[in-house]
Amino acid sequence: MTVAVVRRLLAVLIAGIVVVGCQSSEPTGEQAATGIENARLRTDREPIQKRFPQLGAFSEVHWLGGRLGDDRAPGPSTYIIEAAVTLTPTDAAALRERYPFRTSSEPQPPEPLSGHLTGDGWTASPELDSALASSEWVARVYLRPDAPIAYLTAKGS
Repeated sequence: MTVAVVRRLLAVLIAGIVVVGCQSSEPTGEQAATGIENARLRTDREPIQKRFPQLGAFSEVHWLGGRLGDDRAPGPSTYIIEAAVTLTPTDAAALRERYPFRTSSEPQPPEPLSGHLTGDGWTASPELDSALASSEWVARVYLRPDAPIAYLTAKGS
């Protein structure tokens, strides 16, 4: 091979690398992240009860779950759960008795959950959040002071 041919091949290779490098890294279509925004609303209790037994035997749950990240990237995943939980009055009272709750900012649930979280005046307890935390999950719970309604937001592996 002559030097001119090698230079042309090298130029084509560099141009190809530049074109690939300039493509959008935003996933589209089937490659999109499987986050909360694409999740379907679920009402099965077992996944939430299993991961967060401190909430008690709640009477109803509406939740969304998803995974952060890009399916094209290897490695561990971070999962997210957002849930509107209707506690039993007994369990709600037990949580209020066991953990100190303070006035909190309003939770910001994804749209499919907002209809299940009516009312204002939410409270939160860092102590309950710590009790819910495990080696796999970090969670925050908001509790209505006048109703047995909780909002759970959690990330884990």
